[in-house]
Order: sequence, then structure tokens, then C-alpha cells
Amino acid sequence: MSSLRKDRGVLMKAQLQGGLNPGNWGGPVVDAKGTMVGVAVSGVRGTQIGFAIPAEFVGKFLNGRIVGSNVGQVYTEGAKRGVPVAFELIDPQRRIKKV
Repeated sequence: MSSLRKDRGVLMKAQLQGGLNPGNWGGPVVDAKGTMVGVAVSGVRGTQIGFAIPAEFVGKFLNGRIVGSNVGQVYTEGAKRGVPVAFELIDPQRRIKKV
């Protein structure tokens, strides 16, 4: 790893120095002990520069999370009032049961 990219103190992406081909994207990035520290996600074409996301992001992604929300207009149905609310989820393993 040649650079750690942070946003407000949180590690967002690691820059890799070395050969990283498009066929390697999605593959693990391991340290000298064999521990997975990230997942290769992209590279700069024609260079030896690649990027990886931290391994902890993979767990958060797979466990599911809310990435957006939208609140609609208040409505009246008889004596009841309501507000529609929609949530945008990333939940590839369908672990989120209710919001």
C-alpha cells in the first residue's frame, strides 16, 4: 500500500502500488501474514496504481445498510393522517428484516 485515503479520519480507500489488472478487481488484498485487509476495486489504466476498499467495509456492505430515505406528502384517509416514508437499502444478503 502506498497511500491511505481518508475522509474525516475514516479510511475510505487504500492506494496500491504494483500490478493490478481488471481481472483482479474484487479479489482480496492481504498483508504479509495472509490477513485480508481489503478488496481490490479499481486501477488507473496504463499505470501500476490500484485501489482497494478496507475489509471492514465489505462486512458492513454484506450485513446491509440504509443508504437513503425519502419522506412523501402528508395525506388524509378518513379520520387518519399519514406520511409515506421510503428507505433505500443495500442489502445483498437480505438480512434487514424491518426498518
